Amino acid sequence: MKLTEQLLKQMDFSQETPEWLKERNTDSQVREENSSSQNVNLFITAISKRGTSGSGLTVGLSDGSSFFISTALYEQNQLDINSDVNQELLDKLEIESEAIHALHKAGDLISRAEQSSGGLYLKLKKKGFSDYACNYALEKVISMKLLDDERFAELWISSRLRKHPEGKSML
Repeated sequence: MKLTEQLLKQMDFSQETPEWLKERNTDSQVREENSSSQNVNLFITAISKRGTSGSGLTVGLSDGSSFFISTALYEQNQLDINSDVNQELLDKLEIESEAIHALHKAGDLISRAEQSSGGLYLKLKKKGFSDYACNYALEKVISMKLLDDERFAELWISSRLRKHPEGKSML
């Protein structure tokens, strides 16, 4: 006898449906094979502040997906729980969520070592981020003075001179 069969046999399954479950709909939404997400009526199920600063929000949708967005996008689109989400808004949410993820990944990379803008862009692209998300992340970290190509060049040259002293032509 398999382990799962043994466990099921040991569990007591009564035939009667519990009171708390009687009025709930337990049917999952099943999409037709050829349907697209445009035909699904999505709506917002949850909105919560993200992080200690509260500068971002997590928006949950009825299909179980969630997005990290800025408070500006939230206010601009007047989002609220039970608001319908059309394809245009869904695209905005996906684009901004990807840009925020790229920004966080850029922060992770910068926290490990000094980066150049070109190198950071390539690393983000390698992780699968779109051009828009990569550029968004670069603009943000540059504006926060976390990324500086001149500082990177100075540190790189001083490191090379210290560890592998070579002539100017080799640098």
